[in-house]
Amino acid sequence: MDNEKKTMSFKYKVIYTIINNYIHLLFGLTLSSMSPAFVDYRLLLHTEMEWIGLFPMFQSIGVFTGSFITISFKYVNRQIVLSILIILQGIGTIFQPWATQLWHLYACIFIYGIGIGAWNGANNVILIEMWQNRSPSILQFSQFIYGVGTVLGPLLDQNFVLGEQICPGVFEHDCLGESHISKPLLESITSGANSSVLNGTDLCTPECLAYDRRPRLKIPLMIGGCLQMIGPGAMLVMYVLHKYHFFHDNKIEVAVTEEQKARHRQYVPTKTIVVCISLYLAFGIMSE
Repeated sequence: MDNEKKTMSFKYKVIYTIINNYIHLLFGLTLSSMSPAFVDYRLLLHTEMEWIGLFPMFQSIGVFTGSFITISFKYVNRQIVLSILIILQGIGTIFQPWATQLWHLYACIFIYGIGIGAWNGANNVILIEMWQNRSPSILQFSQFIYGVGTVLGPLLDQNFVLGEQICPGVFEHDCLGESHISKPLLESITSGANSSVLNGTDLCTPECLAYDRRPRLKIPLMIGGCLQMIGPGAMLVMYVLHKYHFFHDNKIEVAVTEEQKARHRQYVPTKTIVVCISLYLAFGIMSE
């Protein structure tokens, strides 16, 4: 009877699974909504694309750092730590368009990466704990929902990022005809510092040359960041209403004898598998 009271009911398993999948969906959405804004970041910060290209590196450093935070789950409540880190992840998303220096942008994506590292180290574990022998299909759906998020992210951006446009609907050649403009001059034009450039067409007005793309860029990242913080907010509410506990299902047979453990170590090279998967993920993220 006591064991029945302790075991998480099916209803709460479903609630926690929905929250986890929602967080995973928004993880994919916000992550994929950043890359389309790289050209806008370059023009906003008056820098070169190779410096914006370091953006994923600082994200990976954050992921690496966040993965070590999972060690703290042995000593502090995992539910609270994850909620705080994912809220910080949402803040890191929202404040990217406010960056006025390159290091501001790096700091935002580093904070975002910490949330990724902690979440990746906990999400699958939580789903396996809850569903145990029924977890494979739940894990597959979790990755599917992440993929849906990566599709939605660029769609959220498409009406707000300008890329190589000087202002909405006006490109470089509209201002200077067939001639080519240097990068410093283009940045000067897009920042409004050099509005005396001769116009190639009537589209290239002084107002267009002085157009500020920052307010447009704030909209999709604000939406994504705020939506992202709903998940950890729900997790904190559930902590108050029905705190998550893991109770091992004793019906699942495990290797208990020394002979069984030795056989498991012999036929399942755990360390080799972990190293291979780690290298695969490292090179995959680097190439991406």
